[in-house]
Amino acid sequence: MTEPLTLLPISVSDPGLADRCSAISAAPDSTPFGAGDARLELGGGTPRFYVMELQYRSVDAVTHITHHKQVTQCLASADGRPFWIALASPLEDSPAIAAERVQLVRVNPGEAIALHRNTWHAGPYFLEPKARFFNLELSDTNINDHHTRPLDRPMKLELC
Repeated sequence: MTEPLTLLPISVSDPGLADRCSAISAAPDSTPFGAGDARLELGGGTPRFYVMELQYRSVDAVTHITHHKQVTQCLASADGRPFWIALASPLEDSPAIAAERVQLVRVNPGEAIALHRNTWHAGPYFLEPKARFFNLELSDTNINDHHTRPLDRPMKLELC
């Protein structure tokens, strides 16, 4: 068995993530829309905003990664806790996505993440037995636009 590749987190606001996501952070009310705002693509169907509840999943051997071809996706903790998500460039298109090209991203309380269309992702991951997330996507994203591929080797995620 191949030894897992260990990933350490970077901040959601790291400029090196610009091809994969936008960081969403607090701004004063009435701040005009600008270059730092997330660009959402929700025109391919009915937008769905909901609170998603997930159970803890092991981070010791992540083996698959998913992307959505038709929509951006926004996630934030509904519990006010940090969470982590593994991301790879939307340009990756091999039968098995290279684990070495995946970055682990930490999203702190009070922040959100907007995944660009086609961004490969695994997660969100968290430390608690369960967690809730605000999720904005299309109503049928997980039915008609959920494309998963294996990683070329397992990943171990360091949630720190």
